[in-house]
Amino acid sequence: LASWGVATTAMTMMHSSLVDIDPEENAADVVELAEYFGAEEVVWIGHSNGGISALMASVLAPALTKAVLGLDPVEAIGGAGAEWAPEVTAPIAALVGEPDTCNSENSGLPTYLSASASRAIRVTEADHCNFESPTNWLCTLSCATTKTAFSDEAIGATITEMTTAWALGHLLADFDPRPWWTIGGTAWLELEGSGAAASL
Repeated sequence: LASWGVATTAMTMMHSSLVDIDPEENAADVVELAEYFGAEEVVWIGHSNGGISALMASVLAPALTKAVLGLDPVEAIGGAGAEWAPEVTAPIAALVGEPDTCNSENSGLPTYLSASASRAIRVTEADHCNFESPTNWLCTLSCATTKTAFSDEAIGATITEMTTAWALGHLLADFDPRPWWTIGGTAWLELEGSGAAASL
């Protein structure tokens, strides 16, 4: 995203423990950070439980929010995101991997689907680690899965392509995300036709 001239900031979640995560506090943190930097338009993107915090951030700061994207979103134990999803007014989408224990069997997907006008896409054979770049040995040790149809590199390219199109399409006036994010779009047809991604 930064290579396209988009100001981009990555933030580590602060409110987490070995037992659970507080997505509301993390959402408040990213909103505070965006305001500190003087951001006027934001696409909130979050991986794992960060995807739920991204959704909540859009509700906390609707005037800043252009769109939300969850990367294999995972609910906290209490499932707080489900209460926030109906309040989301911005375009919202999720890219999800195959259900397994590392993404709590796609626990964040129902939350995203309960937001109005949401779009959800499964990235074929993606595991939870494929959605973080770079990943680390701890994730790959516990969450990496064997691929038979697509390599990790190909899966990563699909995730990057879709994420970039979503963000740029909501931040840059001259970038059209519809080829990727509209059913029947040219880029989408290629991904769907190759089996790399499927609508949910």
